[in-house]
Amino acid sequence: RNPSPVEPLMAEDGIAAICIGLGRQVSAGGKCLRYSPGQPRRVHQFHSNQAILDTSQRSFFAIPMEQEDGAVHPTEEGNLLNLGLAAAEEDGCLALVGSTYVVSDDRIVDSLAVDGGPRVVTFAPVLKHGRFPLSEILSHVLNTCQNYIGSPVELEFAMSIDQDSGAQRFAILQVRPMMEESVDIDIDLSDIDRSKAMCICSQSLGNGIIEGIKDVVYVHPERLDRMRTMDLTSEIEAIDAALRAEERPYVLIGPGRWGSSDPSLGIPVQWDQI
Repeated sequence: RNPSPVEPLMAEDGIAAICIGLGRQVSAGGKCLRYSPGQPRRVHQFHSNQAILDTSQRSFFAIPMEQEDGAVHPTEEGNLLNLGLAAAEEDGCLALVGSTYVVSDDRIVDSLAVDGGPRVVTFAPVLKHGRFPLSEILSHVLNTCQNYIGSPVELEFAMSIDQDSGAQRFAILQVRPMMEESVDIDIDLSDIDRSKAMCICSQSLGNGIIEGIKDVVYVHPERLDRMRTMDLTSEIEAIDAALRAEERPYVLIGPGRWGSSDPSLGIPVQWDQI
């Protein structure tokens, strides 16, 4: 279910984040494709050729199947490869989800059988040309799960197409009910005195009410060295522990994605630290 649809999309159309390779690309906050299974041809993220170049996936996570020593590393990152699109094209997988930007004509061609520019991950063969019925499957699974569980759900899934036989597979990895706030909020922003606002954001999702907040912990983006975000984790952990010991609920605000595995995309705290 899409909590904040952009017209003409509707909440019931759903929202999906898809990528080539392992789903860590999505969960770690990397570039991926977000679209609505109910209206798969309306990809607002790709509103222009420049937007496609700026926001499309450039690399992907994979498992090293031919690792010589066979060693298993203690960290998740140590067991994964982060590869460029050239590796996916060489393997043949990119043809299932890729397009080509033809520089001379400033246009996107939904094929890799052309030269003239970089490859981009658009999922056009799937979303536009029916190579795999992903949108139909997602809509069916989401509706079925919602009917049985009794609430909108969040779904993790995987899909594959065998390049030799053409066999298609779709797998459900995890289903979770989405918690919905039973709060009816109707605010006229024209009545708000912006000079008295503590925090203003022009790009926000969702709304609700949380009562009892005592403190705000804020990491100022202009004072943050994105190459040293790891240094902040212990300091934030100490602040969190102190406020919890005093039973002072707080709001934690900072740039990027909290808990990102890529320290340049956010502050890589662990769940037990916040």
